[in-house]
Amino acid sequence: MSEDAGSFAGMRRVPDQERELAWLLEQPGMDVVTGLDPVGWEDSTWVLHAMYENSQRTDTGTYDDVRLLRVATGESEMIGDIDLDAVTTDTGIPLGYVGHPGPGWSRLTWADLLAREGRGLSDPFGVPPCFRWFTAASFPLAIQPPPEGSMDLETFTDLIDVIASHESAGADTECFAFMGCLAVDMDPDDPYHLWRGRLGDLPTLLDREDQDYYNTPTNWWPVDRSWFVMTDADLQGTKISGSHGLVDAVRRDLHLETTDWTRRA
Repeated sequence: MSEDAGSFAGMRRVPDQERELAWLLEQPGMDVVTGLDPVGWEDSTWVLHAMYENSQRTDTGTYDDVRLLRVATGESEMIGDIDLDAVTTDTGIPLGYVGHPGPGWSRLTWADLLAREGRGLSDPFGVPPCFRWFTAASFPLAIQPPPEGSMDLETFTDLIDVIASHESAGADTECFAFMGCLAVDMDPDDPYHLWRGRLGDLPTLLDREDQDYYNTPTNWWPVDRSWFVMTDADLQGTKISGSHGLVDAVRRDLHLETTDWTRRA
């Protein structure tokens, strides 16, 4: 790319995506569908997507109880001849980015919810942060679960702020943002999208008039590749890799909940 960082007005589509992504796609096991997850940095941690609880809600039950009530009144969701309500459970987990649910709702950490189940973040979970970390098949209505496949907006902006504080150019740091195949609805004519612009402009991707993105970027990284962020489409946590100093700053941030989950053989 010939443009310098100062020439960018917001995020811009990269015309030669394959060339800019070659360093990633040439590595084994890279998944353009759900999320690119390369290795090679000094350290990494997982930022857990935020969930909220409303202790003032008087209605009881779960999100699936509401679904079953809807079915009992004769409503159903069909795809062709398949009755989705007959074969699915409504977990309550948002698919895509969400914001703070509003008055009466307060942050509920993963650690606190797991403690209610007699477990903790250090337990040997066999999978990265996702719905399998919780015992309930459907969340209670008093809890807004952490979103899947996307960071919530507060966590997204908080992580941007932490990273910007460790960059000499701050929010003006030039970076790439990759939207995987699922994030762009598996469009066969345009299967994934790569953008370039300022770190501080990443949230504007969610407000574009020419794109309907329902997820925060699948991956984002600076042009010098000194750190890397991955939000897999099937997970409720985001992996940040980089220097010890940067990753430790993410761990220490009071607005972010993290866990150092690693895959065990």
